[in-house]
Amino acid sequence: MSQMMMHRGFRASPSVAKAMMLLGLLTTVFPALAQSNTPKTYAFTSSVSPSDVQPGGTATLTLTVTQTNNGTAPDPFSWGVKLPLPLKWGPGATKESSCGNLFAITGFDAASMDSSGSLNTINETCTVTLPIVWPQSSAVLCGADSTVPIRINLAGTVPNPDPSTPGAPVFQSLSCSTPYNNPLLQPGPAGPVGPQGPAGPDGQTGSAGAMGPMGPAGPDCSAASSICVGPGTGIEQVPSTDNWLLILLGTSLAGWGALVLRRNRHSMK
Repeated sequence: MSQMMMHRGFRASPSVAKAMMLLGLLTTVFPALAQSNTPKTYAFTSSVSPSDVQPGGTATLTLTVTQTNNGTAPDPFSWGVKLPLPLKWGPGATKESSCGNLFAITGFDAASMDSSGSLNTINETCTVTLPIVWPQSSAVLCGADSTVPIRINLAGTVPNPDPSTPGAPVFQSLSCSTPYNNPLLQPGPAGPVGPQGPAGPDGQTGSAGAMGPMGPAGPDCSAASSICVGPGTGIEQVPSTDNWLLILLGTSLAGWGALVLRRNRHSMK
């Protein structure tokens, strides 16, 4: 276009020339400024392998942060891990050089990463591997419900991989199983029944039973009646007053006669 203007003998005024120079400068500088102020964005992944160990066994927790754009504006990322009981860190933790120097293991159950100014190119990663041990001393906690959650707190601009909960923590888990969970190492058959134990102590003496019910009423034998009738006894003759007098008189006469006979025998001798 400038060549056409020159061929046509176009002469721009100084003000127009300055405006065109300023426009060209802004067109060149603004994209560079925009790119230099673009915030970095990140993606986060985590895993535990193997997910099941025996008492005394070790698993590896792997945490990776990846820059997902060409942003150049400093935008730190960070994460923190707090192991639940009975887990603890094992020896041999590693990190990539791109993670910077702000990585720390605190005590036997905590670790953190806080990085600023690292991961300057797209798809550049920061990976940290952390050995996790299920102590042999905690073998008693192995069983059907031995899975424990590992909470990973994210901060800065590192989002949760689940887009519906970008600010929520990430969870991994580790289980512990004993060798008896292996079908090839099942316990043997039950042993024989042991001998019978001694007899137990005598029980306490029982208490007396309750009083039985009242018996049936007896027969009605009034003085004016010479016959008593009772339930299930039939009819029984009872002596009257006259009969009693005759019985007494007969007994007296028999006794008097026996006495007279005894005296007569003594007089004959």
